[in-house]
Amino acid sequence: MHPRSTRNRPLLILGQKEVYTNNIRTPDRKKNLLVQELLGLDGAKSFFVADAVSCCKEENSATSYHGVSFIKFMVEFWDENSREAQPIFQVGVHAPSNWSLLQCLDAIEEVSRNDNVISLIFGYYINGKHFPFVTINALYHRFKIK
Repeated sequence: MHPRSTRNRPLLILGQKEVYTNNIRTPDRKKNLLVQELLGLDGAKSFFVADAVSCCKEENSATSYHGVSFIKFMVEFWDENSREAQPIFQVGVHAPSNWSLLQCLDAIEEVSRNDNVISLIFGYYINGKHFPFVTINALYHRFKIK
């Protein structure tokens, strides 16, 4: 079931996409447990199928890293065939603080367009600097960081 439009939250229809969570599971046991705890993952689940994505900005989540201002978007994955009236998975993704909800969804659509796969990745590098946040595919290429 997709969220109702009355929730004041934009919805991006993806079609059937496989979403892989195993790229956010690092070999470092502490990080692995932290990510599982934050995302509510069970040990065996490494992918699921979603047909829509919604997001909302998490209040008071603004942070600065390497001089770049970020805000956390709670990205929710939905399956219209699910019997639950809640997302099948949600994850906090940091993006530039000036992005709107629609910009975030447009970027997710663009980075997932080439493949029928969405991959959640923990950590990425921009201009040789490490950013320890969750991203989707190559979403960070859209950040336009100087």
